[in-house]
Amino acid sequence: MKPPWLLRMFHVEPPFIVWTPSLQVCMIVSMDTSSSLSPWYVTGLMEGEGAFTYGRNGSRVALYFGIKLTEANRSILESLREFFGGIGKIYPVRASGYFRVCRIEELRRIVDHFDRYPLRGAKRGSFLVWREMVLLKLASFGDPPWDLLDCLARKLSAASPRGRALERTGR
Repeated sequence: MKPPWLLRMFHVEPPFIVWTPSLQVCMIVSMDTSSSLSPWYVTGLMEGEGAFTYGRNGSRVALYFGIKLTEANRSILESLREFFGGIGKIYPVRASGYFRVCRIEELRRIVDHFDRYPLRGAKRGSFLVWREMVLLKLASFGDPPWDLLDCLARKLSAASPRGRALERTGR
């Protein structure tokens, strides 16, 4: 028989009731979920709302990890930043907040998370190409071969739904 303290809890909104049959005890448990996020929640949130992207400035390619949510959900962005150890910044954008990580050494933490808790939907392809770009920049101390990075950037654009839409419209 399992010890009474060894209970499996499923994702439900607190407060919730926990019944321990061996002790004939019913407890009401209230947890503060605002300070910590489940790793799988983070992965799911990114699958739906996040972006693995890049920007160009001449011959330089800057990599970004970002997520934009309404101002009403700013606490989620703050929890997300806390989840990743305080890296990145949160910027105000109109009636929204935008959490972005762009320092190459900080992007390694993002890659590590999604290696441990992989995306399973359409965004997985974009992440895998973006991951290659991050690892290439890390391996070459931030100055990777331009032609290889450019090839990966084109591949990332083609892998993202927005990139495919721009290709279809000829922009």
